[in-house]
Amino acid sequence: PGVYNEIIAHTVGTTFFEPEVDTLFEIGGQDAKYVLINNGVPIDYAMNEACSAGTGSFLEESARGDLNIETAPEIGPIALQATAPLKFGEHCSAFINSDIRKAIGEGAKQSDIVAGLIFSIVANYLNRVVGNRKIGGAIALQGGVAKNPAVPLAFAQMTGKAIVVPPDPELMGCFGVARMVQRKHNEGLVALEDFDLEALLEKEIVYKDSFTC
Repeated sequence: PGVYNEIIAHTVGTTFFEPEVDTLFEIGGQDAKYVLINNGVPIDYAMNEACSAGTGSFLEESARGDLNIETAPEIGPIALQATAPLKFGEHCSAFINSDIRKAIGEGAKQSDIVAGLIFSIVANYLNRVVGNRKIGGAIALQGGVAKNPAVPLAFAQMTGKAIVVPPDPELMGCFGVARMVQRKHNEGLVALEDFDLEALLEKEIVYKDSFTC
């Protein structure tokens, strides 16, 4: 019925909830995106390159290692307890672990270390994904990492601007695709089809051997 790229999908999904958004920050489990929007249309975008530093997997693996934080939902509440977040800068995951061990050895609190990790991924995103590109005045943060309550606060502090998080921020892409398909159907360009949702849910997903990239 159609081909929809993720930049447009994320834009269409998020602007349904926040029509005035002109800047989209997105951090997922493995990648990150930036989109500049004008009147609901993306006019510039950027994505992180090969490195996954500053994404959800980076944050989760760093917290799990020496900090013994087993699940992602635990990270935000711990970070919010910080009183003196550490400054790790923009580091690849290969180096952040040694910084964490050093901080632990120096007696730093777990919450201050975790908050330092949060600021690290935000700095990484702003400097390596956004770079010198324009940041507007109406910013929405989406992607699974946006569910961590400490991340939008760190973005707000580092940009000096308000950050809005749409409901179910990790689903904005697929929601955007659904909206586009609905729009195409209303225009008579996509025909209705029947899908057996139960059959789709019962399909088996097979995970093969994992590897470290």
